[in-house]
Amino acid sequence: MSFAALLAAADRAVITIAGGEAVTYASDTFSGAPSVIITGLFSSPDVHVTVEGASVQSDGPSVFIRLTDLGTLNPDSDANPTVTVSGATYSVRDVVKDGEGGALLKLTERDS
Repeated sequence: MSFAALLAAADRAVITIAGGEAVTYASDTFSGAPSVIITGLFSSPDVHVTVEGASVQSDGPSVFIRLTDLGTLNPDSDANPTVTVSGATYSVRDVVKDGEGGALLKLTERDS
């Protein structure tokens, strides 16, 4: 088994064991195309804190996914990609690839 295949299997195991959840990915690129429901590892830390007049910002919400799960969709080139997790919808603001088929999608919560 290749290293890439081992890493893909490890990613899937970690997503499952760590409590991966259903993530709906959608894009405006393909008008009328169905969204894709995949399993991802979602994290939503606090985003903004002010301490004694100084403002500190964290990375905010994100979801780790396997890019192959998206099929033909691509968060790097899709127009206005969104992710919906547990009823909340987020815009994808950045994509950080791990070089082995996984990606951390950094998110911004959309107004309802």
